[in-house]
Amino acid sequence: PDLTPTNNGTYDDNSTAPINNYLLENLLSGWYSVTITDCIGEVTEGWFWIPIDRRGRDKTNSDLQLLAKPNPFDGTLNLYFNTMQNENISVTVFNSEGKLLQNVFKGKTNANTPQNCQFNANELPNGLYIVQMTTETGIMLQQKVILLR
Repeated sequence: PDLTPTNNGTYDDNSTAPINNYLLENLLSGWYSVTITDCIGEVTEGWFWIPIDRRGRDKTNSDLQLLAKPNPFDGTLNLYFNTMQNENISVTVFNSEGKLLQNVFKGKTNANTPQNCQFNANELPNGLYIVQMTTETGIMLQQKVILLR
């Protein structure tokens, strides 16, 4: 992504230093971890969702999005997902041999509404696992994740 400072000529109320706003461009759709540190060193952390572009040159045919973070993970895996229409989905986790380990989400999603859940792997051995999101119409996304302690 391109990070471009854009000083709009405004100033902080408590100083004469200009405020710099930053414009992020060319980001792929998905979840992003955001960490902001203010001028006195206080840190705020959060997540930000960039939706799929539905028009123009960034248009994609995928109506599903699935993100597993962190990867590799050390016991708890955060799963973030989104659909472009209201539909029933399931999010499941399999071991590397294809054995179903857990159905972590099963239910209706609302269009363009990011959702999340967690997979707890504290009792599982290190290794490769597969997170799978499937819609009621049979469309499927998979993501490989690594458990590493």
